Amino acid sequence: MQGSTSDDRISVRAFSDLEVFATVGDVWNSIVRESGASPFLLAEFIVQFMRLQMLEGWHPLLLLLSVDGVPVGVAPLMTRKHFGVRTTGFLLFPYLSPDFALEDRYRGQCIEKIVQFAFQKLQSDLLELTLPAESPNGRLLKVQCELRNLHYKVQNLPANVQGHRLVPIYPSWDEPFIDSIGKPIFLSSQGHEFTKNINRMKRNLNRAGTWRIHYVDDLSKEPHEVERIHAVEKLSWKEELRRQRGEADESLHATVKGSIHASASEPNFKCSVCFLELNGQTIAYALSIRYGKLAYIAKTSFAEEYRNLSPGVFTVNESIRALCDQGQVIGIDFLTDLPFHKTWTTTLAMRVGVVVSRSRLYNVLTWLYRVFSRMQSEARKRLRIPSFP
Repeated sequence: MQGSTSDDRISVRAFSDLEVFATVGDVWNSIVRESGASPFLLAEFIVQFMRLQMLEGWHPLLLLLSVDGVPVGVAPLMTRKHFGVRTTGFLLFPYLSPDFALEDRYRGQCIEKIVQFAFQKLQSDLLELTLPAESPNGRLLKVQCELRNLHYKVQNLPANVQGHRLVPIYPSWDEPFIDSIGKPIFLSSQGHEFTKNINRMKRNLNRAGTWRIHYVDDLSKEPHEVERIHAVEKLSWKEELRRQRGEADESLHATVKGSIHASASEPNFKCSVCFLELNGQTIAYALSIRYGKLAYIAKTSFAEEYRNLSPGVFTVNESIRALCDQGQVIGIDFLTDLPFHKTWTTTLAMRVGVVVSRSRLYNVLTWLYRVFSRMQSEARKRLRIPSFP
């Protein structure tokens, strides 16, 4: 079936240069803010992930959509060509819940322009996206594929990014308060077994020595605390894996730098870090991001030597306690679905993987794309051994 509903008033500007993109950062952020999109779509994060993805051979393409010159949407994309197959996808990693941030009344027309850009302007063979299951953009994307005779396929996602755990936040952590609509305190909502396990962790820490929680409310005002994050990472189980692969946790660097910059420019954004100290040594951290009414546990790690004390779970719990007592958010997003997240919640939000292609040979194209991507990524890592800045 052929057809089009193109709105010629909608224009698309594409940015791939860091300095040029910086000139529209404020406009970009205003759209993200008004659409209620993920904080990781803010320009401060986009710049960091542009640098990261360019190291992996991707070409960033940040689309700014306007109606009669007034910006109404953004699409953070990237593209690259492998052995004749051009693939386009979101700039952000799937676990950050990337999406198109669009003004609702122009949503359909904007999706049309994005598909048109990908398959006509870029001549993409594959458009591979991970979308929040509840996003209205997925349905509109499918409509555009049907209009253009493009093949639309929902694909399976890796288990750790297919779902992400959500924790509802109640008015207080442990004070005897119940509000007018019957919301309980957070601690009692978790049940007896939860309290029992947390108390057991405290007793184990007491036996191990002197411990304390150090909470940094605003990392942008105490940037020197980033060194403590790096110190914990070097003691974690992940450090040996990084050494073997000759790489650093570049997504951690991007998250920390983006958070510090976003804190300075966005009034509703704050990045906090909860540290656990034992006998004067920092052995765990949990980095949380607060944006609007939601918070995100973005990064966490612990010293492998103290694994038997459950320092990671304990520190995340203290971070949740701080967010709860601040009373400024209504929920926490863990971003992924890892076993220890079930300590606090059974609520699971889903993401869907979508592959759009010109041909029904999408399975072969997708397989080739993944194989070549992995080969190229490994080759780069052998040539490039990054370290913490």
